[in-house]
Amino acid sequence: MGVTSDQVVEFIKSDSPLAEGIEKTYAILKETEKRKYLPSEIVSLMKKKGYDKFSINKHTELWKSRNAKDPKYSFGVLISKTWYWYETWLKEVQKHCEEHADELKN
Repeated sequence: MGVTSDQVVEFIKSDSPLAEGIEKTYAILKETEKRKYLPSEIVSLMKKKGYDKFSINKHTELWKSRNAKDPKYSFGVLISKTWYWYETWLKEVQKHCEEHADELKN
């Protein structure tokens, strides 16, 4: 019995009185860590894709223009005073580079 899109899943403790008599379904929750990128890694990846003119400056201008560090976008995380970007932001940068290939490629 799988969970369908119109079901609500509520987690309760197994020793809770609410749990008595309820049909139980088990699942394993796996904790995963999102891949993180430093700005220099993002710039390097874009250069490898041929966007030679994409630089740290251009990256900074891009994230500032999009307010990409706003937590509502979930594009990255601040850890010990260092900002790391998630894969979601990397995809945004790649899309930007593709849309501006004429000015970012040699």
